[in-house]
Amino acid sequence: MTVDSQTQLQADGVYFFLSHGHDAGDSALDRDYWVSAVFHDLVREIDKRPRAQLGWRIGEVRSCSTAQREDAVRRALERARVFVALYSKGYLSDEQALAERDAFTAAAKEAAEPRILPVVWEPARDGGAAELAQAASMAPTIAQYVESGLLALSRRKQTEEVYRQVLAFLGEWIVAVADGRPPPAVVVRPPDAAAGRELIAAAVQRHEAARRQHQRVRPFAPRIRILDADECDADE
Repeated sequence: MTVDSQTQLQADGVYFFLSHGHDAGDSALDRDYWVSAVFHDLVREIDKRPRAQLGWRIGEVRSCSTAQREDAVRRALERARVFVALYSKGYLSDEQALAERDAFTAAAKEAAEPRILPVVWEPARDGGAAELAQAASMAPTIAQYVESGLLALSRRKQTEEVYRQVLAFLGEWIVAVADGRPPPAVVVRPPDAAAGRELIAAAVQRHEAARRQHQRVRPFAPRIRILDADECDADE
C-alpha cells in the first residue's frame, strides 16, 4: 500500500463495521431487519458521544449478496477501525462472516490495541463456546445479556434498559479504540438495583464531562452507510 493510499484510508475512516452471520434456514428478511435495527441504534449511541474524527462515517454493515458486494465490503473493511462481530452459532458456521473477520484481522495486524469487538448476539448451547465466552467477557456481565443475547434484548420492551446499557458500553468501546485510546474496563454486574442505578449514573456523568471537555459541534446527521443491494448493483 502506498503512502497516498494510506492517507486516503485515514481521511475516509469508518468507526466500525458490523459483521453478522446466520444459519442457512433463517429468514433473510427477519434477520436483516433486526441486524439493521441494532446497527442504527448503535450508530445513534456513538453519534451522541464526543469523537476525535467527526468527518468519519460512524458505521457500515452489509446487506446484499456476496457476488454483488465483494469489492464494497473489502473497501469498508480496509477503512473500519473496529470490527463488531455478532456472535452466534450461525455466525461461527457462516463462511462469509468468518472471511470478513479474517480479512479485518489481517488488515489490522499491526494495531497496538485489539480492534475486534465480539458481541453475544444469540447464545449457542452446542457450539462456539470459546467465542461466545470471549464476547460475554468484553461487555458488561449482565445476566440477561449473557443468557439471552443482544438480539433478544432488542426485541423485548421489558429489557430495553438493559439493551441500552449494553449499547452504551459498546459505543464507548468503539469510540475509544477507534480514536486511539485504551478501551474501557469491563463493568462488573452490580449486586443490587441501587448499585445498578449508581453505575448508570456514573456512566452518564463521564459522558457529560467528556462532552463539555471536547466542546465540539456534532454533524447534523449520523454519517452511516449500509451496503445495500441497490448500491452494489450500481457499482457493477
